[in-house]
Amino acid sequence: MLFNSLQYLVFLPTVFLLYWLMPHRARVPLLLVASYVFYMSWNPKYGLLIFLLTLANFLFGKEMEKRPEHKRVLLWSGIALNILTLSYFKYTYMLHDTTNQLLGLAGLKQLDPIPWNIILPLGISFFVFEFIHYLVDIYKGEK
Repeated sequence: MLFNSLQYLVFLPTVFLLYWLMPHRARVPLLLVASYVFYMSWNPKYGLLIFLLTLANFLFGKEMEKRPEHKRVLLWSGIALNILTLSYFKYTYMLHDTTNQLLGLAGLKQLDPIPWNIILPLGISFFVFEFIHYLVDIYKGEK
């Protein structure tokens, strides 16, 4: 949904109005749902990706609180999950191309093209670094 589209022109006032008409305790859930609807209007499957990353990081945070003796391992596991996700979307093509260039220089057979199209999800770096920040805050006890 583009900011200058008719869809957004209807979406924003609707969310704004609902926000002020709802009781205080329902406002944050409304904004959460509206944020996912807004994000998924571009590409629904990436909304699922962000939701699953949100859920995974939430569970890592809960486990860190529940199992303080494993906090460090859980922190680094959560960071690894986030960095691997970001790396897949941002660096798969670069790694593939670099590998092919090195194989070509060595006179070896190059890799086949990647058989699927990887589209970079909107704001993936922001989300990943926010998730890492959340995990570090939980680790430090600064929830």
